[in-house]
Amino acid sequence: MSFIENKIKYIDLITDFQQNSEQILPSKLSQYQLLITLILALLSFASVALTLINRKANFATYLTSASVASVSIALTSIYACNFFGVYI
Repeated sequence: MSFIENKIKYIDLITDFQQNSEQILPSKLSQYQLLITLILALLSFASVALTLINRKANFATYLTSASVASVSIALTSIYACNFFGVYI
């Protein structure tokens, strides 16, 4: 291809992109991502603290506290990685 044919193809691709593309908008949830991350972090620390305090309680209470702590720690790490990965 010659230079002019490449230029025409490039211009055609630009016009095709401008006419047929749509804007990508962020979700409503991403506006509150910092707040969700902080709440999950506080929940995870509170759950771990309650789990360590209630070690001598019955097994169901201990298991419930431990599962809430592990789920909240996992969600906190996911949200924190997404938040800092996008904005750093």
